[in-house]
Amino acid sequence: CCCCCCCILLVLIASSSSLLSSSSSSSSSSSASVIVEMVVFVVIVVMLLLVAIVDIAEVVVGQSGADVFTCKDLFPSMYCCVDPPLGRVTAQPMNCMRNNTFQQSCFLHPGVECEGKTGTSLPSGLGANYSDEIVLCDTYRFNASTPDFTLNGQCNFVDKNNVYDFETTVALSVFFGMFGLDRFYLGHYGLGVAKFCTLGGVFIWQIVDVVLISLQIAGPVDGTSYRIPYRGPRISKLSADENTYFPNHQAWNTFA
Repeated sequence: CCCCCCCILLVLIASSSSLLSSSSSSSSSSSASVIVEMVVFVVIVVMLLLVAIVDIAEVVVGQSGADVFTCKDLFPSMYCCVDPPLGRVTAQPMNCMRNNTFQQSCFLHPGVECEGKTGTSLPSGLGANYSDEIVLCDTYRFNASTPDFTLNGQCNFVDKNNVYDFETTVALSVFFGMFGLDRFYLGHYGLGVAKFCTLGGVFIWQIVDVVLISLQIAGPVDGTSYRIPYRGPRISKLSADENTYFPNHQAWNTFA
């Protein structure tokens, strides 16, 4: 931008000098040369002011953007998140959605700033008159109703109106798999009929289904998850999401 402005100024100065030389050589009055000089001077001043305004605006915007941090970009040690209560039927967070995510309430540690917020904890000596719910997070006390921000946590959606129990499915597959009861239980009625008519594929299909169900590869027909205790034998795929922290260190880049 500055280079373009300088080129324009040079062109204007060259044109003005040519105009002045032509006006002086001709028999025109001196008033015309004065008007040309004034116009060139005003144009140069306006261009310089515009360049200065653009430079100042870029500096101000850059400084303001550098001072604002999003809460999701903070290090995990700068905040803590509280998991919602678990459902008694599903053994999963009560706000778990069908896309296998739930909202976590997160609180900034005291003194940490992001998005114009500053982390503050509640004093330990609050009396019984304090009506809001208090949560304990990383040895700090926070008001549960006013989280600083939220993050998406990972869960396994279980439809509480149509629950498929993992232990029940494994038992049906081991003891009654040759009759297809495990497939009937999961809602795969066509596979259940085929399994029943072939006596579990002469027990070979039954053995395969025991392995698939035990590894949680074969699941309910509606795509939901098995009901498993929260700390039960659930198999989860390792994946990276917005909460995964990747350290930007030279040693890590060396082995990458």
